[in-house]
Amino acid sequence: VVTTWLAKGSTKHYDNLVRMAKLEWLELHGFPFDEVHMVKYGTTKANCTRYHNCEQILFDDNEKVRQNWSLGEAIDPTTTNIIDYLKALL
Repeated sequence: VVTTWLAKGSTKHYDNLVRMAKLEWLELHGFPFDEVHMVKYGTTKANCTRYHNCEQILFDDNEKVRQNWSLGEAIDPTTTNIIDYLKALL
């Protein structure tokens, strides 16, 4: 499950452009997913996936968000390559 924020203070049109760009990025990198949640900026990401009842990995550049993550590991994507990290899990 991929959960990602849309841009802060954006318009519906811009949100749609961001959604398309994020889906293109996932496809470009062959990123596997069953669900994608692209939610309003500031939405609690855990609320989108808590029902899965499994260990989850959060990639977020916001330290406060990472510190408050309680569903599994929290990783800083500015210091860790997301794709390399996920490939190592396979």
